[in-house]
Amino acid sequence: MNMDEIEYKVIEVVSRVVILGESEKNMIKYFDLFEDIGVGSLEYVSIIIALEEAFGIIIPDEYLTMGRYRTIDNIVDIVKKIIL
Repeated sequence: MNMDEIEYKVIEVVSRVVILGESEKNMIKYFDLFEDIGVGSLEYVSIIIALEEAFGIIIPDEYLTMGRYRTIDNIVDIVKKIIL
């Protein structure tokens, strides 16, 4: 899986959890998940669980600090570290 595929899949997963429209989905890469989209703690946990299921991974506890991964690029980086 290359970086573009990882990014696409991350965007798909996050978009499903926070229920974004098509126009928002196209712009999500540039959003802060917490400030621009309003992701709360429950949604954050749901995103983590959905990512683990989608990629078949377990995200270690040290990566789970809420707010550490505020953008799609941040999330893509952690998924990349785990699967590559």
